[in-house]
Amino acid sequence: MKIDRKMLLIYFILFIYVILILAVSNIALKNEKLSIDIFGKVVKADRSTLIKENNEYYLSYSFVKENIDKDIHFDNVSKKIVVSSSTALVKARVNDKNISNNFLEEELETVAVLEKDDKYISLSLIEKAYDLEYTVFKNTIYIYEKNGFECSLKINRVNVSRYGKNKSRIVDYVYKNQKIVGLREYGNFVLVKINDERVGYILKNMLNYDLTKNTVEKDNTKKSTYLFITNPGKYAPQNLNVDGLVINAFDVNKTSGSISIKEIDKKFVQDAKNKGYKVYGTVTNGYNLTSFNRNITSQILSDEVTRVDMLKKLISNINEYNLDGLAIDFKMLKETDRENYVQFVKEFNALNDKESIIIIDANDYKNYVEAINYSDFCIINMYGLRDLSSNVAGPISEIKWMESILTSVISTSDKNKIVVTLPLYSVLWTEKNSNIINAEIYSLDAIEDYISRNKLEKTYNNKLGQNYVELKKGSLVYKMWIEDETSIKNRVNAIKQSDVRGIAMYKFGYENKKIVDIINKVKDKD
Repeated sequence: MKIDRKMLLIYFILFIYVILILAVSNIALKNEKLSIDIFGKVVKADRSTLIKENNEYYLSYSFVKENIDKDIHFDNVSKKIVVSSSTALVKARVNDKNISNNFLEEELETVAVLEKDDKYISLSLIEKAYDLEYTVFKNTIYIYEKNGFECSLKINRVNVSRYGKNKSRIVDYVYKNQKIVGLREYGNFVLVKINDERVGYILKNMLNYDLTKNTVEKDNTKKSTYLFITNPGKYAPQNLNVDGLVINAFDVNKTSGSISIKEIDKKFVQDAKNKGYKVYGTVTNGYNLTSFNRNITSQILSDEVTRVDMLKKLISNINEYNLDGLAIDFKMLKETDRENYVQFVKEFNALNDKESIIIIDANDYKNYVEAINYSDFCIINMYGLRDLSSNVAGPISEIKWMESILTSVISTSDKNKIVVTLPLYSVLWTEKNSNIINAEIYSLDAIEDYISRNKLEKTYNNKLGQNYVELKKGSLVYKMWIEDETSIKNRVNAIKQSDVRGIAMYKFGYENKKIVDIINKVKDKD
């Protein structure tokens, strides 16, 4: 076979050309010997971390996920990077200059996301999406938050170090007449920006500044209280000193993301707001419908188009009914839905200034707990230890059980975002031959009436922190672990000791005057 040497030469030249193109960005970085200082952490840049193309720097998706946003989302179907921060919902398709910023289309000067051995995100996009800034100075890319504070020098001239370490190389000097903005404290150093262009570290003891001007102390001694109301039309205030009311509002129950609106009384909402209450509307994933299928929830959460359509409709309805926020009450999620559920909460926050609440059942909190820090606060229902379908009679909540779950949750979450819901009802269990044949909910007044009619005496269970009554009639045994002022007081005290945000009560209509007095005292500091 005859070998065409001319063609071989052409192929060889093309091969060398491709190799050179691939190496250009990495060679440029090697020549620059760049480092990345991200929030005080210094990383040596290589191709797995950083590339440069068309005078734009790009951080790898892996690096961003590890160092900036562990919940950054890549949608495999649409090939989009999705960033949901407190200020923006940004979506960028791979190898495209166009991005979506809170549903508004923008075109960047360079491609937002490149796909090579990894996906690489431009620093311009990172600035926009996370409200960050970056400066390149003395072969270091400094990435920092936009939360500057005024600084001044204690002496006429001070050294500026490349990194926040005692033996770091001096790369610059700063003088008293220059503009100095502190960016953040790191140990004994402060990262500063000089004359809006240079960045470096100065020893704390060389600077005058006051961070307390930018700090608002949170008074967590005065607790917040909330009340669930399932029938707003029958709501009648009983001198309740609560901060917010949670009402039934929306169901999402179809793969199209369509939303059914429950009866929302606009007059009730306005009257409640005039009295100083905030009003939140719940959205459920249809778990209370006979046609419920949790696969539908998975489809809605995982499909970007459906999820966005649902968010738009929810936000529109919240504004129409003048609600203060959305309480997301999705139950029976699959473990594989966790990431998409977090993404849903983050996207809602990014798209409007209404409050977002997530409602979690204590028995199933592990599938939801990651979303707490992306919500304004989380309501954990501390009842349902046993429900009407349980095979064994017992209390619907236990104080030790409640404390154990609460300890677990606040070990990974901001306790100032945790609200604990206590039940204002009990279950009367009927047993025959030690088998449950009936279970029925009793409101607080109905409980007292039942005890009085049957002339029963309460027995206090110290371990459970609540009273118990039992009645035998022939082959039937009636058992009730009682929710009353005794159990509610014990739980309120335990919750206050945990120093969480506050307490919610489920639900209006089940309370009595004694419990109203307890709810009103929750706000007391002592």
